[in-house]
Amino acid sequence: MLQFIGTGVNNFVDMDYAKEKGIEVLNISNYGSNAVAEYALGMAFSLARHIPQGMTVLKSGSWNQEGLQGKEISGSKVGVLGTGSIGALVAEKYHNLGAEVIACDIYENENLKTQYGIKYCSMEEIFKTCDIISLHMTVTKENEKVIDKKLISSMKEDALLINVARAELVDTQALYDALMEKKIGGAAIDVYNTEPPVGQDMEIAAMENVIATPHIGFYSEQANDNSISMSVDSILENLDKIV
Repeated sequence: MLQFIGTGVNNFVDMDYAKEKGIEVLNISNYGSNAVAEYALGMAFSLARHIPQGMTVLKSGSWNQEGLQGKEISGSKVGVLGTGSIGALVAEKYHNLGAEVIACDIYENENLKTQYGIKYCSMEEIFKTCDIISLHMTVTKENEKVIDKKLISSMKEDALLINVARAELVDTQALYDALMEKKIGGAAIDVYNTEPPVGQDMEIAAMENVIATPHIGFYSEQANDNSISMSVDSILENLDKIV
């Protein structure tokens, strides 16, 4: 038995080889859903209120508010792409902050619709109308680079893109061009095509209108504790498969 302490086991384990050798491969899910959801909102707050730039100004010994006027989450229109365990939490949190939330997913979350009044719509409408767009989709061969030049080009000039899901969802070149030409307000990124990031990923990370972090959205004390206890439970529940 091989217990993977996390999700996305297919990205790290040769599943075909494991099956061929009779190795039972297990993973866990949802151990860090709230950690990632909170982190996505933290990234949005930081972008919308220019927190990193303000910190840089003050730590440089200056006192200057020029260019630091931000926007509030309350009253903003937020689009959530993917409403699984993480995306649903993100949508709920934005709703509770007073944002207008719309969502896009193949499978609609009935609780979001009935309890929070969140409407599902097309990806095109989200990119065209939202102030903040938060990505929480899983990656498949069918949706790689689904966030393409056409969608990014349709964003509002001050719109923000948050990606704590997977880098492969986004056409990196299209995002780079939009950020370089200041056609969108900014981006917050915690995931990259290669980690650590190189090439264009690193060029994007270095931009002034980008917040970039080293894939730490899941990295909280509570999520770490969850991952260990859930892994132990998973092993105990599946011991009969190898005995």
